[in-house]
Amino acid sequence: MPTQKLLDYLWNRNQPQVMERLMLLELAATTPRLHDQALSTAHQLAGSLGMYGFPRGTDLARALELELETSSPNPQRISNLAQDLRLTLFPNN
Repeated sequence: MPTQKLLDYLWNRNQPQVMERLMLLELAATTPRLHDQALSTAHQLAGSLGMYGFPRGTDLARALELELETSSPNPQRISNLAQDLRLTLFPNN
C-alpha cells in the first residue's frame, strides 16, 4: 500500500479518537480538573498531526500544550486554540 493511502486510512480510522480529544480540549477551557488530561492530549496531538499532513494542527496543539503548561492557563486562549484546531482538522464540521 502506498504511503499516502496508508496515512489516509489511518487518519480516517483515528478521526473518532481525534474528535474525542478535541472535545476534551474544549472542555478543559471551562473545567480546570481536566487540566492534566488536556495537557497530555495536546502533547499527543502535537506529536501526531504532522504525520497526517496537518502542520498547522501540530502548531495549534503545541500552542495549547504551552498554554496549559503555564501556571495560570487562560481559558479564553485555550478555547480559541481548541476551536481553531477543530476548524483546521475538520473544516466541514
